[in-house]
Amino acid sequence: MGRKCLVGGCRTGYKSSGQVVATDRIRVYSFPKDEKSLQDWLLRCLPNRIEKVTEYMGVYALHWPENVPMCRRWKYQVPAVPPSIFPNVPASYVPKSFASSSTTRSTKKALSETKVTSLDEMAEFVEKDRFKQESFF
Repeated sequence: MGRKCLVGGCRTGYKSSGQVVATDRIRVYSFPKDEKSLQDWLLRCLPNRIEKVTEYMGVYALHWPENVPMCRRWKYQVPAVPPSIFPNVPASYVPKSFASSSTTRSTKKALSETKVTSLDEMAEFVEKDRFKQESFF
């Protein structure tokens, strides 16, 4: 049994998709062994929730650009970065880029010094606005 692509919605290697004929050979990369890289790859292959990666799971080479940096794992060249191209995959399946998560709106909070200053100004205003009892007697 060969490896199948684990990217959510990818049907490239299946006969029913009609995209691949028997003579076409698509390289399938297995998942990295180190935990940090494995988690990064799994995040990119969402929405599949994977408990345990088996030897029959992989990602097709179609999910990387042609000029992707490669590293050597044993005697094979494998991509050094997680997959980034998701053709024929619904947009809802494609994970959001990690760069966009860093541009979240910052909460605008007033500094405590600013709050104290504005309270002091209000107290001064109230004092000036009060009638002095001595002026009426």
